[in-house]
Amino acid sequence: MSDVSDGPKPMIKNLLVVCVLSLLLDIALISPATADIGLSVALPEVANGVTDRTTGPAKRVALVIGNTEYATRPLRTSLQDARSVAGLLVSSGFETITLENASSLQIRRALDDLNTRLGKDGIGLFYFAGHGMQLTGNKVLLPIDAATETPLAVRQSSIDVNDIIEKMSNGRRGQPNLLIIDACLSNPFPPTISDGAHRPGKDTLPDQTLIAFSTSSGELAFEGNGKHSIYTAELIRVMTVADLTVDEIFARVRLAVTQKTGYRQRPWSLSSLQKRL
Repeated sequence: MSDVSDGPKPMIKNLLVVCVLSLLLDIALISPATADIGLSVALPEVANGVTDRTTGPAKRVALVIGNTEYATRPLRTSLQDARSVAGLLVSSGFETITLENASSLQIRRALDDLNTRLGKDGIGLFYFAGHGMQLTGNKVLLPIDAATETPLAVRQSSIDVNDIIEKMSNGRRGQPNLLIIDACLSNPFPPTISDGAHRPGKDTLPDQTLIAFSTSSGELAFEGNGKHSIYTAELIRVMTVADLTVDEIFARVRLAVTQKTGYRQRPWSLSSLQKRL
């Protein structure tokens, strides 16, 4: 993500999952009293640790990743965003796997761990705060050790969002999966070196999957000047409003973020969740 010195700083972050699970899965994950992310909730003290407070009939497991220490264009708020999300999820009964400044290998191993822990009927959640890109339609997330010299190097060293969905869904047909991606979806490479030979990505989802992006395809996500990214701050604020439907929550956050960034950042989501949840 690029750095904009005279305006909100591109970045990433989110927390949407708490609200989505509460409304769609009848799980009381968060109340207005705890949504203030000040945080009164105790955060995990050790990165890469696991806290198990799973309760209720369905096991809930989350993988939360915050990356800031990139060799170029390090980020400012992604660790705090990820820690706040992890703390909220832990307090809400999630078995939470947390990674900070994670490499490609660490992320891939953690995705395997997530799938194993979920079993056949768990509720899965994936949250990522860090740099991201969109290359010829494919949305990718950058680990700390990602190579960014060429589109091909990015593809070979990054994590494709479609691969995350596939990994979470493996052996869990029809079970809920929720993904929160707070990252840029721009393409920093000029058209002359585009890897257009690769097949375009497709915005299709397995059943019972929701993925929320903090920005639209081809656009930046802005970090802003506060404790959290612009998107996360607005999401938390809207989540304190009682009796909103999922559609209303997304609409309000989208409107607020769009206006605050001068229409430079427009959140969106894609869902195949069914009403029966």
